[in-house]
This record gives sequence, structure tokens and C-alpha cells, in this order.
Amino acid sequence: MSYALDSNILIRSIEEAHPQQDEALGVISKLIARGAEVFLPPQSLYEFWVVATRPRKDNGLELSGAEAEAILAKFESVFPLKHDSQATYQLWRQLVTQHAVLGKNAHDARIAAALKTHGIARLVTFNKNHFNRFADVTALLPAEV
Repeated sequence: MSYALDSNILIRSIEEAHPQQDEALGVISKLIARGAEVFLPPQSLYEFWVVATRPRKDNGLELSGAEAEAILAKFESVFPLKHDSQATYQLWRQLVTQHAVLGKNAHDARIAAALKTHGIARLVTFNKNHFNRFADVTALLPAEV
């Protein structure tokens, strides 16, 4: 089975003392131990960078660019990156129009488009309800994996 990881799983996995850190690390370990194919859509990495380098006062982790880069490199060394394509963009356009997706929710539509383009049906996320509108994406909380 193939899975993709949402940015919040990546963020929580490195956020020391966050109440969801153990759950994020646990689901990553579980997927690896099962031999599951686990991929990263670029949108998850973009969102990771934004939160990782944002100031703490703005709900970020306040990492330096060098620190965030080192963590991205580690994620990419463990999980293959599934690149966006023209097909991803076209599907994203279709999804945001079809489902009247507005504002920052368009980021989730981009993840849904990437998963569909690459034939990945499952997304591990702490925000399962963000993906309810996308019929081809099965969003799973870490405890559901």
C-alpha cells in the first residue's frame, strides 16, 4: 500500500514536546516497519518550510534556513518525493473549481491533486476533515493506520 504524509505529520515529528510528536513519529515508524511505500508531495514540504521557519509568535518553530534545509534533506533521504506535473496543476484547477475551494484550503486541494496524479490513495494527516470533499483521497489519522 502507498501513503503520502501531510505537512502536519512532518512538522509534529520534529517538534520537541508537542503532544502529537509521539503519534507522528509512531505512524512514520509503523509505515516503515510494514514496508509501506511512503511518499512526499511537494506541497507538504513547502508547508513544512513555512511553519518551520516562521517565528514562534506566529505559531512557527523558528528554525533557521539551514536547520530547515537539513531536516528537508533528511525527509527526502527517507521518503521519495513525487514531483508536481502539468497534470497535477490541471487536476488542482479542476478540484478547486468543482469543490469551490477558497483561500488556504487550496493547499489541501493541491495535495489531493498530487496524490490522484500519482495514484496514491492514502494520506496520513492530523487534519482528516480537510480532505473529506476529495472522493479519491482517503485521509487517515495516525491512529487509523
